[in-house]
Amino acid sequence: MNNLCGFGNKLLIKGKSRVKWWLSKCIWNLLCNIIFFGIIFTLILSFCSISGIQSGMQVNTDMQTVLFNLGADTSLKPDAIMPVGDIVMVFMLSVAICQIQMALGLWLKPIYSFMVMCMVLLLSAYFQSLFVIGNYAMLIRHLWINEDGIDCKVAIPAMCLIIFITVIVGVIRFKKYNIIQEEN
Repeated sequence: MNNLCGFGNKLLIKGKSRVKWWLSKCIWNLLCNIIFFGIIFTLILSFCSISGIQSGMQVNTDMQTVLFNLGADTSLKPDAIMPVGDIVMVFMLSVAICQIQMALGLWLKPIYSFMVMCMVLLLSAYFQSLFVIGNYAMLIRHLWINEDGIDCKVAIPAMCLIIFITVIVGVIRFKKYNIIQEEN
């Protein structure tokens, strides 16, 4: 929103296309997430390599016991192997959350769109449901570690659908968005 009221406003006028401006923001969102996840994975792999820690997709049973309390009321799978799809799912979730927040910013002030997303993530901590998207980021709620968990085969298409819908809804809303009134 700061960009829209500042330098982005000048770019919008020069570009003469609201759709291109909105799509460029969506692409910027995607690129920022790619860079963020790239940095995280680079740091993790570097740390593991420097420390001599073996990296892989198998979750250590001792770590499961410490992190997830195997005696809890959930049925956890021992020595689970994390599917690559779950890493993709968490990445797609991050992009979807950013897209939703960016699209909500066209109706609400940025602080309110941030608060809405915080509330969705807070709800995710207390309710396990496919419809509360924050669940996709919690490892203990995934099918590969919890027998009652979320399957990435359902979640990845859901995230793609959310991203697609937010891009389309954003295009439609931004075509009618009064930039001058929002500046004041």
